[in-house]
Amino acid sequence: MNKLICVSIFLAGLFLSECKTTTVSTSIISAAPVVTTSDTLAMAISNGQTLYQTKCYRCHDLPVVSEYSRSEWSYIMIKMSRKAHLSEDETGQVLTYIVATTKQ
Repeated sequence: MNKLICVSIFLAGLFLSECKTTTVSTSIISAAPVVTTSDTLAMAISNGQTLYQTKCYRCHDLPVVSEYSRSEWSYIMIKMSRKAHLSEDETGQVLTYIVATTKQ
């Protein structure tokens, strides 16, 4: 897990550059795991997708991730990560998946 800390800062920066929400989103986004290799990034994206599909689907149909911008997802994740009882690590993995698949 320690290997995941550097790229997460990069992903969080990308995500934050599109974010127009309050500082609450910063704490959620900073939970995104840092990824240092393409294999680790692929694993984080895969884990995030699995969490998205299993945890979010428990309560509602899944929106297509690419239909929302990163700033829209920032707002969505603030609300939904709490409702889904995601840990910071799980939230970070879902955010890694979202950042990898959303439009700018």
